Amino acid sequence: MRVITTIIAIMGVWLIIGCSSQSISKPKFYDLVLTPANKTYNLGLDTLVVLPFTSHAIYQQRALLYAPQQSVVVLQTYYHHSWVANPGRLLQQQLIQYLRPLNVAKFVVDFRPTNVKFYTIQGQIQRFEQLKTPARKVVVALNLQVFNPSQQLVFSKAYQQTISQSQQDFDSMILAYQQAITAIYQQFVQDIQNSQFIGG
Repeated sequence: MRVITTIIAIMGVWLIIGCSSQSISKPKFYDLVLTPANKTYNLGLDTLVVLPFTSHAIYQQRALLYAPQQSVVVLQTYYHHSWVANPGRLLQQQLIQYLRPLNVAKFVVDFRPTNVKFYTIQGQIQRFEQLKTPARKVVVALNLQVFNPSQQLVFSKAYQQTISQSQQDFDSMILAYQQAITAIYQQFVQDIQNSQFIGG
């Protein structure tokens, strides 16, 4: 009986040592740092409200997503790699930070103020994932809409950018995301500047 107990104890120690020797993946969290525009715009707006972006539930989780090499209709998650916030909130805050230095409005905020007329930007996430092909890419597809102070839709356009990663690591993936989102936001600002409804 003592021999069996001793053997079990030794096996338990070996098991503990074996588990502790294995590398344990630590969770990593990623933020976005967009390239600021090199010009300013004067749209004649006083207050501009940017709401959290909406999407299907799969795009509201914080885990980074990818489409397997053989399929672009199935999405999977990187369990130990996540955004610092869910994409809807992350893209909202990044758009606010991108717009504020551009002088598109006196105030760019993330809430609806009272007793003040304001324009509203609403965004919908259509795609926000990595394409896990041999030459890895990220794809970002957003639908951006602008509503006037009467909450009438005055602008709506779908944007999509697909950017190849320079390397296959996660840092290169995040850099590709930043380039895609910056390109979309830059084109969006240019489009609303050219719109006859803005500032009217």
